[in-house]
Amino acid sequence: MSFVPLSKLFAEGRDATAPVASVAGRTIDFDAFTRAVAWNAARLREIGCRRGLLVAKDCALGAVGLMALLHAKATVILPQTLQPGVQDRFDADCIVGDEAVSIGDAPGLPHHRLEAGQAGAGRLDALDPSAAAVELYTAGSTGPSKRVIKTLADMETEAAEIHATLGASLAPATVYATVPYHHLYGLSFRLVWPLCAGWPIVGKTYQYWEALA
Repeated sequence: MSFVPLSKLFAEGRDATAPVASVAGRTIDFDAFTRAVAWNAARLREIGCRRGLLVAKDCALGAVGLMALLHAKATVILPQTLQPGVQDRFDADCIVGDEAVSIGDAPGLPHHRLEAGQAGAGRLDALDPSAAAVELYTAGSTGPSKRVIKTLADMETEAAEIHATLGASLAPATVYATVPYHHLYGLSFRLVWPLCAGWPIVGKTYQYWEALA
């Protein structure tokens, strides 16, 4: 399958039946993924989200949330942890989550729970990769947590380099992970690269290799 930058993913498109992700054994194809992104992007625009804190635990829903926020022209904030109360530590104006994470109480902040989406949610045009951005944070295990800002152009360039180096030896691949997508490496290797490469993402994070085996 051809490599498509995230900024052009929906403008160029893929086969409607191409698998994008799996959640609890259920496959999400490109058509369903597109509907979900368009539907959630429209809802995020309605609530005026400009800086969205993405706390979806499942990586497949995280992919929907990431792309929906970008298409809503909002900055995506990825926290270093999904522990309760995380929303109090970031300068966000809305919280985006899934059923697996309690998004807690944050007075005055709109909460958006990601949905599967419906038909007729609108068209998804190409994004400006230099304008769209993601904020993520180092774990802080060896010192204070640090903010890292990546534009969509940065992430696309990184994914293209990874694909040029490793893609031919792995394709086609289904992507499992022991690192969450809001981790610095998880974002690159588990979410952005597979979406660009057209490789299915397994939503569940496996904490230990033994469980995955």
